[in-house]
Amino acid sequence: MSKFIVPTVFSCIMIFSCATTKPYRKEEWKQNGITSLEKIKMGNINHSVLIRGTNIKENPILIYIHGQASPSMPFAHLEYPETGDQLELKFTVVHYDQRGVGKTAAISLPPLKSYNIEQYVTDAEDLVKYIRNKFNNQKIVIISESFGSIIGLKLIKKHPEWFAGYIGVGQMSNIKEYLNDIYKFALTNAEKENNKNALARLKSIKTKDGKLEFDKMTESQFNNTWWGLVKWYGYFLKNIYSPEKDLTKFFFKSMDKSPEYSFWDTIIYMNTYLFIYPKLGYIACKENLTEEIKEVKIPIYFVQGEFDLTNIQTKKLYDNIIAPKKEWIEIKGSGHVVRGEKPEEFNKILFEKIYTELGLKK
Repeated sequence: MSKFIVPTVFSCIMIFSCATTKPYRKEEWKQNGITSLEKIKMGNINHSVLIRGTNIKENPILIYIHGQASPSMPFAHLEYPETGDQLELKFTVVHYDQRGVGKTAAISLPPLKSYNIEQYVTDAEDLVKYIRNKFNNQKIVIISESFGSIIGLKLIKKHPEWFAGYIGVGQMSNIKEYLNDIYKFALTNAEKENNKNALARLKSIKTKDGKLEFDKMTESQFNNTWWGLVKWYGYFLKNIYSPEKDLTKFFFKSMDKSPEYSFWDTIIYMNTYLFIYPKLGYIACKENLTEEIKEVKIPIYFVQGEFDLTNIQTKKLYDNIIAPKKEWIEIKGSGHVVRGEKPEEFNKILFEKIYTELGLKK
């Protein structure tokens, strides 16, 4: 009996681990475009990279740098031109899963010491070098979201010559102060509602003069603090706004329908999430972009949700940073996940405003 079990299990794993990206049906797009799901070595480990676009010679490149353990690749199928979306008609679009996340985690899990911001920036550098070489130095625009905006802003500061423009969505800045803002928000609402569970949890966190003592926390203590903040910040956020759709359901529904994500990729994602999510928070906590980055050499756009608490600190970054062009764009009725909550409004800004202003039209 056992001799049949092993191949059967192996066959199931192979079937459930198969993923691909859908080729274009239109002949013109087939001839001029690309639909490629690749393994690319970045920072000494293989990463999963998706490249799609209908005209690789004429269109500029758009590279997504996704948020904290929140890959953008599962949403790529919503951008297929057959759905009516314009993205792949105007750009050659690049998605990649960062180290420790999703499809890249399914390929390889690197040593713990490699999880640091410098390494994530190096990974992104290697990707851009590959893309520049593959597409003969076409114009590149970066969209970086949340945690990814730390990587993105450092990247354009280091290599401005590589990029035509930068779009920070839910842009991060001074992470410690942002977490303090979250803590104050949650504690104030807990006191207002006299929520005993929230008060007990929030007041158990180490503070001094009303501020979280991150410098005295071990990684384990930080993780415990992190989950407490995430829980109660999310709970009380509904007092000021509520997303029009359930973003968690939307994410997993998209992942489930994604041709690029296999059942095995989803299992790996879910099994690594509880480790990587607070880990990225811990390494990001040391970052203060407001102090580090005073000037960039390319046009930048910060696209922020009206109810995003990152705005308090990110506005200071925006006001202080020097750039040849900079613009603060606030999307009404949205929180931190701007593209997920208001995709039509975001795309209108991208296609009708930024695309033209950056001179991407040939």
